[in-house]
Amino acid sequence: SNSYACNNTNDKMFLLSYKEATTYYTSSTARQAKGTDYAKCQGLYFDSSNENSIWWLRSPFFDYDYANFADFVSCDGDIGISAVSNVADGVRPTCWINL
Repeated sequence: SNSYACNNTNDKMFLLSYKEATTYYTSSTARQAKGTDYAKCQGLYFDSSNENSIWWLRSPFFDYDYANFADFVSCDGDIGISAVSNVADGVRPTCWINL
């Protein structure tokens, strides 16, 4: 139903989409991630109680009132939206490996 949803990508390195994040990480616990010390020194937000960080998805938010928003995974593994100008959120680059 999201006319702004991103297409599948053929890039070698990419961010997960909302659909991929919820398909491959089926629980909020599985989506939790810790940022690197380097990323924290560069301004990455992290929860001091568990060291988990926020990370971006490539899926845009679909409401006209929030045209500059995209999906992200919160410190507790839930998916939310944030303005794309938020520089405290991290990224988790992804790649497919064929064995």
